[in-house]
Amino acid sequence: MVHINFGTFIPLFLAILSGGLGCAFLVLSWQRKRKETITSQWLPTQGIILSSELKEYRASGTTSNGESTFAPLVRYQYTCNGRTYGGIRITFSSVNYSRGKAEQISNRYSPGDAITVYYDPLHPEEAVLEKETNITNSLRMTGLVLLTLGFGSLCITALVFLAEKTFQ
Repeated sequence: MVHINFGTFIPLFLAILSGGLGCAFLVLSWQRKRKETITSQWLPTQGIILSSELKEYRASGTTSNGESTFAPLVRYQYTCNGRTYGGIRITFSSVNYSRGKAEQISNRYSPGDAITVYYDPLHPEEAVLEKETNITNSLRMTGLVLLTLGFGSLCITALVFLAEKTFQ
């Protein structure tokens, strides 16, 4: 009969938790990188900023502490093949930020500013203002660190289990 004591359970739990989270972060970074690769082939056109503001998201539920997060809401207009389109997507990332970071992003886009818009040549109604995001590398690195921690915890679990078997 295999007996797992508390000393074996903790590193095993950490291995499963960090390994699972690491895999999830790596999948997210892969999805975002795929979208960035797709948008790298999008074509530029001129556009104009219509409005730029912050949207507040209030946290709710039993686990939240009532803090709000913010997202920049930038509306722009662009013309492609003689047709006018409107957009609100800055990047493919839909990240909520602190008020300061969201204001910093929003302040880059003032109403009336001429801007470059990148649109999908096959679906010109889809567009972004920025083709790349910095979050992809962060997700990938976090995933790799968590996977490494998971593997390390798994090794510790194996060593503890073998040590227990040897001294019994």
